[in-house]
Amino acid sequence: PTDVPRIRSVAEEPLFFGFYIMTIILILINVWISQLLKWHKESSSVKLFFQIVIIIVALCLSFSRSAWLGFLFGGLSLVIFYIGREGKKKIMPALNGVYQYALHAATKKKVVALLVIGLLGIFTYYCFSQYIMPSVYFEKAIDSFNPFGDKLWSTKTRLITYEQAIDAFLVHPFLGVGYENFNFHSGNKFYPGLVNFNFNWTEVNNYPLKVLAELGIIGFIAVAFLYIKIILLTLKSINKASDPFLQAVLVGSFVTIIAVSVILL
Repeated sequence: PTDVPRIRSVAEEPLFFGFYIMTIILILINVWISQLLKWHKESSSVKLFFQIVIIIVALCLSFSRSAWLGFLFGGLSLVIFYIGREGKKKIMPALNGVYQYALHAATKKKVVALLVIGLLGIFTYYCFSQYIMPSVYFEKAIDSFNPFGDKLWSTKTRLITYEQAIDAFLVHPFLGVGYENFNFHSGNKFYPGLVNFNFNWTEVNNYPLKVLAELGIIGFIAVAFLYIKIILLTLKSINKASDPFLQAVLVGSFVTIIAVSVILL
């Protein structure tokens, strides 16, 4: 549906809002898991848990497909990271920690808090059920490829910018058309069936293609080198870190890099 209300934040763009959320949510999740495993700070774990729930709800209500995919791949990367690093030694205690957390959460304050959240959830569902049904999310995902769907135009715009970015790279392969010059290269054109006026494309909607088009192969190699260097330094810092909190933040930052990379594609 095109009338689904989306959280847009101050930038008036749900994708930007989802991007900002992605820079922190996976770090918070990993810190929360680490608290359950190592620190045993139950009060802070409860507060952090509810913060994570609120942020995830906001992410869902952004209806940003890129942000959803980033969160999915980031979460999978977090699981794969733990499996590859310590296997069952890390995964089983993590699952047991979550289980024990849920099992011993029946204190008076927590029960009241859960009841309040439950009532708010019921009220929200009653008021906005037409927008939060699973079918809305399903339609949002598949309409991008449905010739009769409402979101096909979004797919078309991306494909057009991809094609123009590749053309720009082929014309200027070494240095590109210049940083932030894709807007001028795309030209002031009319696109029948898409919009009813002439306009320029300001963005490529794919960061690797944007770098190739605007900075050429030389700029692309430089950015790729910086990207790989950041990943390697992060992994090296994770192995050296001895403080549980610092290690949790670093691991969360590592999977955040992966999640943000998915959003930028």
